[in-house]
Amino acid sequence: TPPSSRRMEDLNWMEFRELVPARIQTVLLPTGTLEAHGVVNNGADITAPVAIAAGMAEKLNAFIAPAVSYGITGSLDGYAGTFAISEPAYRAYLSDILDGLARQGFRNVIVVNGHGGPQTAVLNDLAETASRKHRV
Repeated sequence: TPPSSRRMEDLNWMEFRELVPARIQTVLLPTGTLEAHGVVNNGADITAPVAIAAGMAEKLNAFIAPAVSYGITGSLDGYAGTFAISEPAYRAYLSDILDGLARQGFRNVIVVNGHGGPQTAVLNDLAETASRKHRV
């Protein structure tokens, strides 16, 4: 039987325990940020990766982790509704999330990032570190 949901936050611990890693070994982690995008919603950088993850999850037999909606924002931080997380705080937070996903039993952790700039470089570095540390 398929899981009751592809979204991790919709599962209870018993269903999660039964499925990961025995039947589901892949997780998609949507990331983005909240920043001004002109007339488009401030959350466009998170709307896109969440939708992409939703479209990929069943085909990859993957779960979707809760989205990380706050990120590293630079030059747009003067606009209303834009939030910025410092790089050290972002690194620590995302590192813990990646470590946690690996410890839960996921062997394939795919970061679906909707934001560019320095956030992409940080995510690449963190993904490589988690890969070497946990062999995921």
